[in-house]
Amino acid sequence: MAAISLLDTEIEDKIDSMNSSSKEIPPLITLIGDPEETFYQLGLKDREDFLSLFNHITQIISTPWKSVDRVVQELIKQIITRGLNCDSFLRFASAYAEGVERELEDVVYALLVPEMTAALSKWLPAIPTTIFGCSSYFAWNTKSQSPMHARILDFPLATSYDRYERALLHRFPGKPDIFSFGCVGMPYPALTAMTSAGVTLACHQKYTDVMNSKGTPIFHLLFKLLQQVSDRKSALEFLDGQNSITSWGIYLTFKDGDTLAYDLWGEERFAVKERVGPKKIFYYNNLPLNKNIKQSIFRPFGFESYCQMRHQSANKKITELKRKEPLNDLKLIKSIATPVTLAKEGPEQWRVDPVHHNSIAVATLNAKEGKALYIPGDAPKIYQGTVVEYSHLWEQNFKQRLHHKKSQEHILSSTVRDGMRQMILAQVYYDQKNYHLAYHHIQLSCDYLASTIHRNIPRIYFLIFQFIHESHTKGQYILLQSFKELRGELPPYLNDQCQLFVARLELMLYGRCTICVDDFITPALRNIFIYEQEIPQPLIHVVVKNATFPRLEILDVIYGHLK
Repeated sequence: MAAISLLDTEIEDKIDSMNSSSKEIPPLITLIGDPEETFYQLGLKDREDFLSLFNHITQIISTPWKSVDRVVQELIKQIITRGLNCDSFLRFASAYAEGVERELEDVVYALLVPEMTAALSKWLPAIPTTIFGCSSYFAWNTKSQSPMHARILDFPLATSYDRYERALLHRFPGKPDIFSFGCVGMPYPALTAMTSAGVTLACHQKYTDVMNSKGTPIFHLLFKLLQQVSDRKSALEFLDGQNSITSWGIYLTFKDGDTLAYDLWGEERFAVKERVGPKKIFYYNNLPLNKNIKQSIFRPFGFESYCQMRHQSANKKITELKRKEPLNDLKLIKSIATPVTLAKEGPEQWRVDPVHHNSIAVATLNAKEGKALYIPGDAPKIYQGTVVEYSHLWEQNFKQRLHHKKSQEHILSSTVRDGMRQMILAQVYYDQKNYHLAYHHIQLSCDYLASTIHRNIPRIYFLIFQFIHESHTKGQYILLQSFKELRGELPPYLNDQCQLFVARLELMLYGRCTICVDDFITPALRNIFIYEQEIPQPLIHVVVKNATFPRLEILDVIYGHLK
């Protein structure tokens, strides 16, 4: 039988000045025994809260049409229950489903939604793409002579993930201990994890059009990897023998300083091997490791631009970190959880940081030391002076404590952070089809960020929300003027999106537009512009508004009316 326990929290610092949400330290749950039994025990613990996460995941892939939603959800359930060829995954999922008292299909559905939507949107563009927009930094702890793996997780589960976040410590007989960060509804320790064998892991989604029905679900595949590998050689041997369902990036460090970045796309694979050390810091996000593959040919069309901006910000951060040697885990997490200050204002200078409005988890992993750091509190997980430390994890008397810094030095303005939180709350409520609250929160974001360099980012989404729901001609004239005022005041990809809406409104109101094809720098959006010129004037609004899916988490707008 498995044993399950909650570690008592040891608070070493006074935290009177912290807000109520950041006082809650993510619990550390220990699981001892057979893996299948531990999944059942974890299910028992998650029984009351699983439905909340399941409903949120379901809302993420919803469309404006309930009948389509039901068909899509049933289609995904049929694929994942009839097409999966992985008995051990289904056994573990069944054990967890029994614990939470839910149908197996619901549990598998929740685990595989990111994989299935990435693949299905190839054939069903009306399904909004959901992406783990992730970042990993590999660095070196100079004092303890150990590799550090810093990880940022971006996904549109704010208010659910951060509410139910937790740490798990699996102690399986004859296997390495596995420590991981996750939340209720995620029984696999395979998203952000490390082992007593000295391995750290972060899983990044890579968006392509790969769909391999014979592949292994990624969380199950990585769970097996964590139990079996101890160095780069064994990790390569393991991964070279695996196939995934869709496209994933697997990022690993090992106790000797070796690192491995590995893209597994169905049956295709590509590896980058590095070695971390003093002043040697590496950054990765969701771009393909193979430079010959262009992300821009895949939906969502703005994802390459989004990833490139994060790379630029990360490179600036890495330069600053190298000046802070000797480097340790605490310095690393403070740096990566603090957005880069943008010195110059203007649309060409603006870029998103790896930690931003949709970052729902930020952690550092140091497997050699048995230590992990985590930013607690509500998303976005931007450093506000408090860090949770889990230490001595491979020993019996492991510890948990808070680091709290009262100084406001290098801490992001609370106004900017609040504005970012309002942006992601707008997306949460939009996914729930609560358009009144979505509108409310995007307006609040505009207000919070009005005097900052970020001001035009929520503003364009505010206008897009209006476009979708504004049916009166007078309101559309005002909206057209607002879009025109914003044109030229946005980063390049969002500026192309702005031009699309100017063209649409002009066609709707005047039957012709002042925008021309050469105004676009994004090939995919240029093609959409050309396509929409052929839509009859009376149909433009009804066609476009029902096929427009704002995705604030990746700074994009996805369209379902053409492939």
